[in-house]
This record gives sequence, structure tokens and C-alpha cells, in this order.
Amino acid sequence: MRNQIARVVLGLGLCVASAIAQAPASSLGHFQQIGSSFGAAGSSAGEATDARDQLDVPAFGSRVWQDDRTDYSVTALFREAHGEFMDRRERYDPSLELRARWMPNQRINNEPGSFDLFGYDFDVEFPVVIYPDSYLLFGLYQYGRSYRTTTPFGSANNNPPTGNFNSEANWADETLTAAGARLGFGVFLSDYVLFEAETNPGVYSDLEGTLNHKDYDFPSSAMFTVQATNDFFFKIGARYNQVYED
Repeated sequence: MRNQIARVVLGLGLCVASAIAQAPASSLGHFQQIGSSFGAAGSSAGEATDARDQLDVPAFGSRVWQDDRTDYSVTALFREAHGEFMDRRERYDPSLELRARWMPNQRINNEPGSFDLFGYDFDVEFPVVIYPDSYLLFGLYQYGRSYRTTTPFGSANNNPPTGNFNSEANWADETLTAAGARLGFGVFLSDYVLFEAETNPGVYSDLEGTLNHKDYDFPSSAMFTVQATNDFFFKIGARYNQVYED
């Protein structure tokens, strides 16, 4: 008889213990309340205030502390330290640009005839923050210029052998293309001084025949931007290209 009573008592005890052990897991709201009270008690006792250090429960940590979590990513730290500087240093410059233009009946002084110009630009550039004070620049570009000329355009002062216009004396239709990559970096030397450098290696050609060394170029630039006041910036730098080579 005593063995049967002991078995019943033991069975009831196991059932109660099982119910108590499962009760917290059955209610997430109860879990949150326990966690909040536990964190407050730890704080009053001079212990760690973060209950995630007290209870190793992944679901609890991800739900209760989600609203209080601080973003410590490199990009967030960069924005916190230099976001206002970057926003104020120049007008808005979109990462992706698509442009097109058409200029009909263009003329040059003392040059007979005219030409139509159709142009298009594709330019994409985006920064990749690598440290709270520096970033890399990557991008691509392609520019096109298509000139459609009238018959006498480009014949001035060419002195054709026959004294009259011929096909060798004028400037024929022409299409020019520039395409390449953008590579660069920026680094803050202080909270108010930014140094940037960029190079744009690419092909600049009419794409007729075989490309040679004159069809390749790498326009480059380097610049310091100094914030003098909240809305006033000094910029000083240097750049290289072959636009004014001669």
C-alpha cells in the first residue's frame, strides 16, 4: 500500500515539475516580462543590466532587445561621424546617371556647312565604406558623340587640288566613344578635411581599325575638401587628362 501511495505521489510530483518547466516556453509575453524584471533586478544589485548576459535564450534576446539594439556596422559609424559633412560638401550627385542630347544645325565660325550632334552618357559610381573614416569608389562609364555633317563642313582652308570641293577635303560623319571604369578612394584626415583620389582608365576612340596606345587614357584627379564653416567648403586639387594635351 505504501508503495502504491509513493508511486502516486511521485507521479503527481513529476507532472507538476513537467508543467512548471514547460510553462515559461508556452508564453512569449511571460518570457518578456520575466526578462524585464530580471534585468531591472540585476541593475539594482549593481550587476550587468543587459539580460542577454543573464539568460542564454536566443528568442528572448532577438525579440525583447530588438528595439534597443544599436547599429555598429561600418557604414553606420561612418554616417554618424561624417554624414553631415558628406551631405553638405556638394550638391546632390546621383549614383546612376543617364543623359542624352541632340543639337541640330550646329555651326562653327568661318567654317562652311553645319553638323548635327547626338550624344549620350551613362555613368554609375558607388562608394563602399571600409572603415569609419574611409571608403572606396567603384564605377563604370560610357560616353558617345555622333556627328552628322553636311557636305562642305570641314572644307575651309583645305585647298582641294581642283579648286572645287571633293570628298577628301571635308570632315565626314564621325562617332566617338569613351568607355572605362572608375576607381578611387576617400579618407578623412580629420573631422573637417577629406582627401579623395580617383582614376578613370578607359578607351577613347572612334573605334575604327585596330586600337593603339593613343586610344587609351586614364584621366585622374586628387582633391582636398576642407570645411571652413557649417555651409562653406574649400576645395583644392589637381587633375590630369589629354583634353588640352597640346
